[in-house]
Amino acid sequence: AVDNAIATALSNAIGSLFGNSDVLQAISTAVHDVVAGIVDSSAIQDLVGEEVSDFLTAALGSYPGGAQIADAVGTAITNLLANSAVSDELGTLVGSVLSGFFGQPGVVSALSSAVQLATLTILNGGDPSEVIGVMLQLLQANTAIQTALSGLAGSVVNSVVTDTALISALASTATSLITELAGNPAVQSLISGLLGPT
Repeated sequence: AVDNAIATALSNAIGSLFGNSDVLQAISTAVHDVVAGIVDSSAIQDLVGEEVSDFLTAALGSYPGGAQIADAVGTAITNLLANSAVSDELGTLVGSVLSGFFGQPGVVSALSSAVQLATLTILNGGDPSEVIGVMLQLLQANTAIQTALSGLAGSVVNSVVTDTALISALASTATSLITELAGNPAVQSLISGLLGPT
């Protein structure tokens, strides 16, 4: 009886927490601030730029001009993330996606039920790591969760393509990158080799 009471209390708490629009708005705002703060960090910007550059170097390094492309793209990504409009918009996007997901019909109920089942199983001696795995499988198979996730993809795309500040930053970065690469003889040679004689 105590196990059931604890599991029910946790399930109800999850339902109350994520079913409350004010709480979701607060979570959205907090996530925005965290994401924007992380992206706004020059150390993070440099790290992401270096990772992109390293990845492209591994993929293109054996081609003439490949290293120049990798360096230019890595620098472009670093500069893009340094744009305050980008960090702010990414924060807003992640925050709204999270609150939008929990706001979809059936999502909070599915999460509450999964938490209740997991709690009961653990309190009755179940292995927590196995229980979490089963809980994730149940959530993945839940139609409300599946519907909410599929809807999020469209929502994210719509948010990105209608965000003028983000589109402007992306366009500016792409223009600068293309201008820089177009004037590089090694890159011209690479592109010429890929396209063949015209």
